[in-house]
Amino acid sequence: MEDVNHNSVPNAAINWQTTLNKLSASTTNTNSSGVATVKLSGNDVGQATVTASINTSSLKNDQVKFINTIEDTWYVTTDSSTYTSSAIKGYPDLGFVTSAPTTGPTELDWAPSGNYSKVSTPVTLVDNSGQQYTVNLKGYRQSDCSQRPLNAAVGCSSSGGYQARFTWSRSDNQTIPPGHYTGLIHFYGQDWHTSWAFEYRLTLDLTIN
Repeated sequence: MEDVNHNSVPNAAINWQTTLNKLSASTTNTNSSGVATVKLSGNDVGQATVTASINTSSLKNDQVKFINTIEDTWYVTTDSSTYTSSAIKGYPDLGFVTSAPTTGPTELDWAPSGNYSKVSTPVTLVDNSGQQYTVNLKGYRQSDCSQRPLNAAVGCSSSGGYQARFTWSRSDNQTIPPGHYTGLIHFYGQDWHTSWAFEYRLTLDLTIN
């Protein structure tokens, strides 16, 4: 921090705010060089906007991104089941695309028609036989505004972020015999405006009676 004469201003109280995760302090003082720092950390995935302010002046940085590979397991033991992912926040226009071995939409669409995306992925029978089948799912993008097909990128004004949602129905998979199966639902949360993407690796643990 500098005054109008470009001299460093020590011991000035800087106020901090963030739109994602947690700051180590809401206020810190500048050091002898006029520099104030704060730490931002947390488990939420997405883009954060950090604002530093003093009196009537403020400075924003919206280039802080929290990125990791999100791994989870979806246990299915009934004839119908729904999985909803953790949310990605901080991106105004974001959707989800599939990646091998999962098949489904591979590119974002601003406002695709229909209510859902067709998604499928291979599952293997857990008996050492290696027998494989294809599971058919329905994929959605969920926001505070609406539920759309998985690869929809049209924005929602809410700050709640975007979640991927998959539904399993036995009626869509009648050719798969009873048994215990595992497979991978592999997909990404992708920003409409940039190349940023967040990887999800969802293990499907499926029991059909």
